[in-house]
Amino acid sequence: MLRKLAAILLICLAATGLSRAASLDFGGASYSAGPQKAAITEPVNVSTSADGWQDFYAGEMWQRTIETAPQAGTVLLAYGGYGADEPGSKNWAKALAEAGGFKYVVAVKGPAIVDYSDHKKKKANEQLVKTLSAAGITKIVIAAHSSGTYVAHELLAMLGLKENAAILSKTVYYNLDGATCLTCPGLAAASPSFKYTCVGAKQGELKSPNYSSVQACGKAHFASLTFQAGCTGPWCLHALLINTRSAAFSPVRPSVPLYYADPQIAVSSAYLIK
Repeated sequence: MLRKLAAILLICLAATGLSRAASLDFGGASYSAGPQKAAITEPVNVSTSADGWQDFYAGEMWQRTIETAPQAGTVLLAYGGYGADEPGSKNWAKALAEAGGFKYVVAVKGPAIVDYSDHKKKKANEQLVKTLSAAGITKIVIAAHSSGTYVAHELLAMLGLKENAAILSKTVYYNLDGATCLTCPGLAAASPSFKYTCVGAKQGELKSPNYSSVQACGKAHFASLTFQAGCTGPWCLHALLINTRSAAFSPVRPSVPLYYADPQIAVSSAYLIK
């Protein structure tokens, strides 16, 4: 039913006068995830080229279709965290979409300012809402990491408007060790079909840096993933929610561009089934 989503997106963008150019983008180490409620996905071979990607909103968002995906009516919106550049955001988004079986994916580059105080992606989010309204999709999954949650929360606030109730009812949100979603309880009250889960990571007594923030989402909406990956610093655990072999880059604080853009990313996706 949705095999022509890309064409729909082009039509919608043309109708709003926005320009859009077609372009469209850690194995080896012994680190592995420990006990979890679901198995960590095996490494996915992800191309570092731009082939298969198209601009959705120039410089901020890109889209592609996963041809082999089993879930024809699903769209994944993957919001990268602070420091996640275009190649890394595309790399993670594609790997997560393949792991979750999503047909369509939109990759969003991380915010330029850690607290997203410039709201630079607001127009891109607005265009995304318009496009989602026009496309006959059945399910929208949002995954946002770190400071990318600020950008995702901006989108969710837009979905909370009455005119976007139909989109909100199809939405599931995963907050990956980011900011507390203050609007989520209200959205869930307005639309019982809207679901959200806030995810933290831990290894023994060591916890990801925003663990308390995601835990504040409440017991019913909190998931803690336990790893045995060789991390010695909280930011390493933070990185594991993107790439389960991030400790291979640094057990203390892995480089964001490196663990996002790893061509053999072992994408963390266990939270998708919670």
